[in-house]
Amino acid sequence: MIRRSPLWTMALLLALAGCGSGDDPEARLRQTVDLMETAAEAGDIGEFLEYVADDFSGQGGQLDRRNLARMLRAQMLRHTRITATITSSDIQMFTNRATMDMTLLLTGGPRAWMPESGELMTVSTGWRLSGGDWELISASWER
Repeated sequence: MIRRSPLWTMALLLALAGCGSGDDPEARLRQTVDLMETAAEAGDIGEFLEYVADDFSGQGGQLDRRNLARMLRAQMLRHTRITATITSSDIQMFTNRATMDMTLLLTGGPRAWMPESGELMTVSTGWRLSGGDWELISASWER
């Protein structure tokens, strides 16, 4: 059985703060992650998945793109508000690939001031440059 942490699976998907512009690949990657975070926090799974590769693989092959979408839907039904805050990140750039490791603080709950739950996670992601756009090809996470 696949062990998935509830809201926290959003981690692999969410939040890498940072915005960039121009032709700088690292800045474009940070911008892509920021757009994914915004989509996830808004509950727009379709927009979030625009940045996830068709051949996405999560948790060492245990999770594909379709199951990722299902997991996101379940988390959004469970928590009316999901937020992610990056406490640290490290990006390694290659020719048309990149990796991003981060520590995330994830919170979820009702649309109230205080979150109902929270968790700190480490997330490792892999990215591929495709037609000038970054797409998420892999992710793994742990509490």
